[in-house]
Amino acid sequence: MRDRLVFEHEKYTRTGEFSAAFVEHFDFHWPYSDREIFVYNPVTNRYEVSRIFLEYAYNFKNWTMRPTFFKKFPEMQYDIAATEETLDFHQASWTMN
Repeated sequence: MRDRLVFEHEKYTRTGEFSAAFVEHFDFHWPYSDREIFVYNPVTNRYEVSRIFLEYAYNFKNWTMRPTFFKKFPEMQYDIAATEETLDFHQASWTMN
């Protein structure tokens, strides 16, 4: 008898439906300006991902899905946090000079 898979890889990768739904319904809570994502390091003369951004990125409470995602993939409702909040997506505040 075949063991039941925890994550049925083929089910979610066979078509682009899962990927499309993930991108459409995914939210990452980032309350700061886009300019806070990177910081300049004068020692290396490079920009690096900021410490505060990494703190938010490593905290999975900041990674959520809108409830409509779970209408398509209800089996994931206990594994991924949901948000009811409608987020206002601002245009990137950084510009190329």
